[in-house]
Amino acid sequence: MSLRYLGEEFEIHGGGRDLIFPHHENEIAQSEAFTKKPLAKTWMHVGMVTIRGEKMSKSLGNIKSVRHVLENWGPNVIRLFCLSGHYSKPIDYSEDLLKENLTKWRQVETAYYEMIMADGTSDGTEISHLVKECNQEFDISLENDFNTSLAASAFFKLVKGVNRIAASEAMTKSIADIGLPEFERMSEILGLSVQKVSKQEKQSVMDLLKKRETLRGQKQYSEADKIRDQISQLNIVLLDHKNKTIWMKKEKILSDTS
Repeated sequence: MSLRYLGEEFEIHGGGRDLIFPHHENEIAQSEAFTKKPLAKTWMHVGMVTIRGEKMSKSLGNIKSVRHVLENWGPNVIRLFCLSGHYSKPIDYSEDLLKENLTKWRQVETAYYEMIMADGTSDGTEISHLVKECNQEFDISLENDFNTSLAASAFFKLVKGVNRIAASEAMTKSIADIGLPEFERMSEILGLSVQKVSKQEKQSVMDLLKKRETLRGQKQYSEADKIRDQISQLNIVLLDHKNKTIWMKKEKILSDTS
């Protein structure tokens, strides 16, 4: 198949570490004896997924199916979990680690919506330095034997910086315009995707927010809370700031009990 679809030589050959011998060594012996050329330029052997240090197996009854994990945690949390270790090392499946990555994912969602909802102008010197620093750390990490753990650390350094600026009420559109492109570049490379909203959804939420603010202004707090509950049913979370309220759409994750 490789000869037919990839040619006599190709760039990357992947597989689990348990396939190095005899499978891949036999593959090399057969292919290179036939073509007289190196089969692949780069071999990337991944570590196994374990549970409490043991290899998953039906006989031990410790298998977690992809469907089960996806349904309970969603693709982004799973990706963050897998990216947290080096591809060549074993990674131990843990509900606690998945919960930690769920918390991190909520921080990512918050950072994204803080930036796309920002308005106003200000000096972007602080975030410019942060973006440059994170960009360099991210790229260097991936160039160093695809070290996704360090690359993810650089990404979260940017996320935390954005959220810190937003928490200090200093987020503006001019700052967001600097931070958002790098945030989206890193997200795309890591395979992460924040929930987006359609124009219709956005208008619906904005109408509800306007109604809520009117009720709050009239000190009808009980009625305003009902609007907030109505909004939350749409997987929309309100982020109240000193002089405004912004919102974000959360990815629906069954295991999220917060």
